[in-house]
Amino acid sequence: MMAGLIDLAKNAVDERVRSVCLIAVLDRAGVRPIDYDPTIDEAAERPKFDPSLYSPEELNLIERVLRLMVDRAGG
Repeated sequence: MMAGLIDLAKNAVDERVRSVCLIAVLDRAGVRPIDYDPTIDEAAERPKFDPSLYSPEELNLIERVLRLMVDRAGG
């Protein structure tokens, strides 16, 4: 049975079949996935928008572009 799973994991045409078989093989081999660490996502936070960094002309441009995006999205 294990040989069949390995064969499918290596040679199946459908990616979904390959991924399921690969996970089954790794599970039976005792390989565990890496646990999720939420502190990694917290460390990669995006900087906040600071309007004081932009000139009035740049702020007007940003506002026009944002309004255009909202209009296109139907909001």
